[in-house]
Amino acid sequence: MDALSRAWESRPDRLEACYELAARLRKMHRYRAAHAVVSAVLDREQPDDLLFMQPWVYRWGLLFEYSITAYWVGDHAASLAACDRLLGLPDLPETYREQTRANRAFAVQRLTEAADAPALV
Repeated sequence: MDALSRAWESRPDRLEACYELAARLRKMHRYRAAHAVVSAVLDREQPDDLLFMQPWVYRWGLLFEYSITAYWVGDHAASLAACDRLLGLPDLPETYREQTRANRAFAVQRLTEAADAPALV
C-alpha cells in the first residue's frame, strides 16, 4: 500500500497505482478508503505518457472500482449510474461486463427496497 501511494504521489497524473490501491483496499473490505481514493481520480484524462501505460485503467478500470465501492458505501444510485456507464462501453471485457450486470442488479435491488420502505413520519 505504501509503495502504491508513493507511486501515485510521485506521478499524480498516472493512475495505475491509484487503481491498484483502490482495488486492494476494496478486496480488504476497506470500502470507504477505496471509495475515497477512486472518487478523487474518477474521469481524469489519460496522460500522454508512452511507457507502461494501461489505457483500460482510464477507460473503465477506475469506473469499475467506483461502481463497487459506491454500492458498499451506500450510494446505490451512483453505483447504478456507474454500472450503466460501464455497460455502455463497447470495449469492456466480457468477464467485467458479466460482473457489472450482477453489480447493477444488486444496486437496483437496494434502490427498490429503499423506495418500497415505509416513510418515517
